[in-house]
Amino acid sequence: MTRPSSPWHASRVQVSLDTHAKKICQHTAHLHYKSPIHQFRRKRFLHVNTTASQILSGSFYPSPITYQTSCNGTPSQFIEYTDRIAERFLLDIIRPCTPHIIHPHCFHRFGPSGSRKALSHLYKDLHSQRYHYLLRLDIKSFYASIHHLTLIDLLKQDFNDTRLLDLFERFITRYLYTPKGFSNPDFGLSYRSPLSQFFASIYLKPLDQAFDHMAVSYTRYMDDIVILCRSHNQFKKARAKVFRILQSLKLTLSPKKSYMGPLTDFHYLGAMIKVTPSFDLCNTQISTCLHPRTMLKALNKAKVSAAFGSATHNLRQYLIRWARWWALATQRSALSCLQELLSWSKSNWLSALVEATILSDPVP
Repeated sequence: MTRPSSPWHASRVQVSLDTHAKKICQHTAHLHYKSPIHQFRRKRFLHVNTTASQILSGSFYPSPITYQTSCNGTPSQFIEYTDRIAERFLLDIIRPCTPHIIHPHCFHRFGPSGSRKALSHLYKDLHSQRYHYLLRLDIKSFYASIHHLTLIDLLKQDFNDTRLLDLFERFITRYLYTPKGFSNPDFGLSYRSPLSQFFASIYLKPLDQAFDHMAVSYTRYMDDIVILCRSHNQFKKARAKVFRILQSLKLTLSPKKSYMGPLTDFHYLGAMIKVTPSFDLCNTQISTCLHPRTMLKALNKAKVSAAFGSATHNLRQYLIRWARWWALATQRSALSCLQELLSWSKSNWLSALVEATILSDPVP
């Protein structure tokens, strides 16, 4: 008999599933009337009860991931809503132990605010003037390259609950339904799955732990990794260790996005970090600015919002929130972020909007 305090108690399972089902129905109520969410909403209690009984009896198997063609012609993954609430229920179970399992320098465990924490940690180490070599790593097709059996073995090192491990394995190895039929590949995770970020954290845990006892600066956000080394000897050891671990995990680096060598300008998480070296290597100047892609995304979002009829006041509020967020991330003033965005705006009305935002609502 399961204790009432256990996460596998029948009442707790049903309450958790129903809570997540309600949230999904509320957030997707605006979708087209032909969307499958409306059928799920009408039979929500039946789906919740069925999913709960299957999880408790050990007979729950996720449905295959299907590929649908969006309005612009690109294929997108679709996960059944019963699978989504089951995955969120598993996240509720493992959430209390994630701080003890995931490496402290793996910053995407904090959610969207993790990118600010990662940049703050990186700036602090750069300004210490102790590091002179850089490994800027980006893994090629990270989600598509995750090996299922390797991930399952890594999960078994951190968990001993057989019921939880069985559900993990079923979600990892579920079938795909493509226009060519069913397939069951040995590699790849769904990027839309609620569990994917947690699995990605576990999969690179050997790389995180490899630098615990080296005097390096290690920062990771998903598959974007920055390692700062003090000497050339340390740099060579770190580079060899990276290649050895990635080979054991069946991963490769993206040659276009990765860099290994002396400390120089690089971009990370939407920010451009500029390094001005000095002759004595003790007074290296570190400055930050926004990456061009970051500003183009903000301008494109403003254009799309205007095309859908958003009021000018709402657009100004979005630009102010955007500037304040990046001001905290890059340790600059929000006004300088807006002025930098203004320099990239090539549309007359967008330039006028940014200028009006700067003049009308003073930002710190």
